[in-house]
Amino acid sequence: MAKGLNILYCTSEVMPYSKTGGLADVSNSLPQELNAAGHAVRIITPKYGSLDERRLRIYEIKRLTNIEVPIGDKIAICNIKSSFIVSPKGKVQVFLIENEEYFGKSSPYVDEKTGKDYPDNDERFIFFNRAVVQVLGLLGWQPDVIHCNDWQTGLIPAYIKTIYAKDPLLQNVKSIFTIHNIAFQGLFPYSSFLKSGLPENIYNEEGVEYYDKFSMLKTGLVYSDAITTVSENYAKEIATTHEYGMGFEGLLKKRKKDLYGILNGVDYTVWNPERDSIIPFRYTSKELPLKREDKKALCKHFDLEYNAETPVIGIISRLSDQKGFDIIQKAMPELMKEDVYFVLLGSGDKTFQKFFEGVKKKFPKKVGVHFGFSEELAHLIEAG
Repeated sequence: MAKGLNILYCTSEVMPYSKTGGLADVSNSLPQELNAAGHAVRIITPKYGSLDERRLRIYEIKRLTNIEVPIGDKIAICNIKSSFIVSPKGKVQVFLIENEEYFGKSSPYVDEKTGKDYPDNDERFIFFNRAVVQVLGLLGWQPDVIHCNDWQTGLIPAYIKTIYAKDPLLQNVKSIFTIHNIAFQGLFPYSSFLKSGLPENIYNEEGVEYYDKFSMLKTGLVYSDAITTVSENYAKEIATTHEYGMGFEGLLKKRKKDLYGILNGVDYTVWNPERDSIIPFRYTSKELPLKREDKKALCKHFDLEYNAETPVIGIISRLSDQKGFDIIQKAMPELMKEDVYFVLLGSGDKTFQKFFEGVKKKFPKKVGVHFGFSEELAHLIEAG
């Protein structure tokens, strides 16, 4: 068998350290699968908030403390901590970038009090991207490939090919950029670009500028060696129509030979009711009465009266038009005429949140909603 690759997997969220959506699940399971396939994978991610370091077995790396990272005209300091994701498939090392000013908040992107993006998200993720590149020489480990995910990691390919291009450690490194959600484009003013330290001559239409804004998503699309997204069909759609490409269809069409669609899968070591330790009752396809017990627990959680004959429609999702919630919103009046329960777990567009709050208030005996994320509740909805 050919020697596997050393892969550094860069992500803004990964279970069990952080999660707002499906990216955290993929960032947990894909590196494990790549490791099992013979590659050597390390994950690097921000360390948000006050994690239970003892429970998660997060340890300080003494030689990776007080690392200076330039952000515009100031210097920020980061520490790198280490942990491992351990599963029956083996273990994957995780490096967590710590900085109290930028990542001391527990929510990765949005102020939980206001429901709006943090005003310093530009600096937060410029810091993360530049810290990733700077610490590579200190890890004592040479990656062959750096795998970046969504706009929060979009500057890394650009750093590799511009201001760090002469770094011998990076000269043979290839980068992959995965689009999980093209609607989030990392758009910031020109002043944010100046903080990045990237060369001035790339701030143009062919480079990182997008309608007078600095786009971290576009930066990743322009400078990565390969681009992937979540399915073959979606790869075709985002390169051909404005509806799906959301302004980047022209760029993606130009890079069509470098664009690959890889269908997202399900990690059956996590999402399997036969072995799921989170749900109240485990079951197989031959033990459906036990599934009904999980349905009872789900109904109880949302204060809905259990009825074996009444189906429960469950949704776990980010609330956005892209996920089809505009369609659900229109269909809800007719749906509520049926003998069904409707339960929702998710967060996102405040317009949809307000809508579902109203539906819950109008149909308290038929609807349950939970805004935010709960791993336990997600498993219960899937099982019940």
